[in-house]
Amino acid sequence: MRGLTDAVMSFWDAVLFGIPYGMGFTLFGLLIALLPRFSYFKLQGVVPTRFNRQRREVCLVPSDSDDPVFVLWEDIQAWVIQAQGATQYGVQRWSEPLPESERAQPSDTLKRLSRKVREKQQARPGRLPHEVFAEVYGFNLRAGM
Repeated sequence: MRGLTDAVMSFWDAVLFGIPYGMGFTLFGLLIALLPRFSYFKLQGVVPTRFNRQRREVCLVPSDSDDPVFVLWEDIQAWVIQAQGATQYGVQRWSEPLPESERAQPSDTLKRLSRKVREKQQARPGRLPHEVFAEVYGFNLRAGM
């Protein structure tokens, strides 16, 4: 009978010794498994945008669509934020505004598309500007305008 008691006690000691380690490994495994998901949620609001220098195109995928929209650089209008950064080479400035006389003038097509974008944005104010622009530009491409 003494052998059975010793076996049960040894088993019980092993279980009690293994529980903290098992819980620790389980928590560590969950942390490793869930870590990529947390960084994914940070990127949910970012609009995937790609710039192709060889074809001079911009590709974006509106959030309400699965189809990418390709726009020529010359046909796109963008907002640029003036920025300043410090590097090992000193302070650098980007996007200094051009004088009014040196700014490019928009084409008639861009003016027409911008007018359509403003009309659609006023009709449904909650939409993001890039989604409305993608819708107007996609319709313009399909219509062959």
